[in-house]
Amino acid sequence: EADDPTAVKFYRKSHGFFKDIEASRNLLAEQTQTMLVDPLNDYIKTTFSEFKEGKKTYEKISADLETASNKYASASLKKPDEIKMAENVYEATESIYKFMSLDYTYQVNCVTAKRRYVIMDRFVQMMFGYMTFYRQCAETIKEMEPFMRDLMGMICVALD
Repeated sequence: EADDPTAVKFYRKSHGFFKDIEASRNLLAEQTQTMLVDPLNDYIKTTFSEFKEGKKTYEKISADLETASNKYASASLKKPDEIKMAENVYEATESIYKFMSLDYTYQVNCVTAKRRYVIMDRFVQMMFGYMTFYRQCAETIKEMEPFMRDLMGMICVALD
């Protein structure tokens, strides 16, 4: 077999064919990592770290409002100054709570809306990468096809 030029040519072409396909597949895996996985991980880290800070602030203000509400409710009716001070603290905390509620809701809506488009953008880019991969594989197969047809013809003649 080593002396048969047809067999040697077949093995060399086959080796080149599989080597090209494997190189394309490795490139696709690398592109998927750099175009999809890494950017989405970065997006999640940055977006949700900001989001978590907003959530912590919102939860703290919620707790402060509950504390102010309890102090106002438990203020002695015999001490009007204490009631007035508790009422002022409650109203100020409630005002901050309302603002923080709106801000937190806005952050949630922005993250939700943006997330859709960020994910779609990354998947579209990945799909283009896959299209390129399959196009390159099809071209490699097309280049190999005439040789394979000739080889099949020679095999059929040899077997008859």
